[in-house]
Amino acid sequence: MGTLDIQQRKVAVPFFGHIWGQNQSDLTAVDLNSGFPGDASGLDYVNGLSGSSNASATTFTLGGTYGVAIRVLQPHYGQLIECKLDINMSFASADNGIGFYCAIGTFASMAQTYIQNLSYTQSELDQSWAKINGHNAHLPVTSGSINAKAINLLPALYPYGNANYFEDAFVLLLCFDKQPTLANFIVNWLNIHQSTTGIA
Repeated sequence: MGTLDIQQRKVAVPFFGHIWGQNQSDLTAVDLNSGFPGDASGLDYVNGLSGSSNASATTFTLGGTYGVAIRVLQPHYGQLIECKLDINMSFASADNGIGFYCAIGTFASMAQTYIQNLSYTQSELDQSWAKINGHNAHLPVTSGSINAKAINLLPALYPYGNANYFEDAFVLLLCFDKQPTLANFIVNWLNIHQSTTGIA
């Protein structure tokens, strides 16, 4: 919470953002890499996230863009005042130079069906990433990995009152300008750090 001012820090409640269907624990990286025992269909740590996951993928393609749509729970009460992503991924050596970026997606229906929208224009993805990163340059895969910390998602989240705001969750899109070699693609960790005012 080092980026929050003193007044916010007095009332802010920090917590981990939970991926839909995942019980957050200290074994997050293990959970992502091994999948969920038994039937994991419908959960959001997906094949697209890990070459060894046994969950079903929720992926989309847009031209040369390949992406994964992940639902992240947010507090039903209280306002998010901090939302940052830490992510570490391993790739095949042939994937060096692939660009990674993220964006905030939408739900296909607001009738509490919680289904991620998998259809976006490149302009929508670029605009969301620019809000997050401050510019459109993607993060390149270097030496077979990406290690990014404290990616500030908050500026791209839909605010209360927006037609795309959903009180229970938001959609995080992990995007690549070229599909990685999935057999060698592993998310070593994906953590979302949030703070809220009020009671979560």
